Amino acid sequence: MIRRLLKKKIIYIIYFGCVLFFLLFFIIIQILKNPVINEYSNIDEKLHNLNLNQFNYYRTEEEKRSSDYIYMSFHLKDFDKFDINECTNDINNIKENINECISDEKYGLYNKFIRVMIHVRPGEMVYIYNYNFLKDQKDQEPEKLLYYEYLFVDNLSSLNYFNDCYVLNVSVSNIDNINIFENFYNIEYLNISGPLTENDKQQLLIILTDCTVICNGEIVSK
Repeated sequence: MIRRLLKKKIIYIIYFGCVLFFLLFFIIIQILKNPVINEYSNIDEKLHNLNLNQFNYYRTEEEKRSSDYIYMSFHLKDFDKFDINECTNDINNIKENINECISDEKYGLYNKFIRVMIHVRPGEMVYIYNYNFLKDQKDQEPEKLLYYEYLFVDNLSSLNYFNDCYVLNVSVSNIDNINIFENFYNIEYLNISGPLTENDKQQLLIILTDCTVICNGEIVSK
């Protein structure tokens, strides 16, 4: 009887030992396949220390397809304290600091394709790229963060933070100054959603003569 119980215990120990071994092996393989860029590197330290009101820096990782592709992620601190204007300020702060990292070779981001993912509320995500996500990356060279997808702002005038962009996909709550686009000297593609009037659309066509303009899903200029 004692020998039988001892035998069972040995079998259980071997079984759980094997499970633990394979679990650790799987975790190690995942880390090797998708390595986290040194947690204590200069870029991690810089982004961890950003003075953000709405977001926390989460991590920087190489994408599985290639070490030339990197994504960085930020998460909303508190759903109950969400403030759209503070979010806009934070997104600008994130963009400016990562662009500084791109320009400084000590951060190791030179010639890397970067995708910044900013997790907002459930189902909401803001993406910023240093390449044109609407085109094939094979024909591009990465630059600064100048391409925005699913950006949102309260007042249209808040977009002045991003007036050097090439591509802008944005949702706006209040159209307070349509003429702000006079300051967008690089923009090639604008996809804007919000309470735009027909007069606003016509004004966009006058201002953005060399830009594809889409208003609330309607292509008004190619």
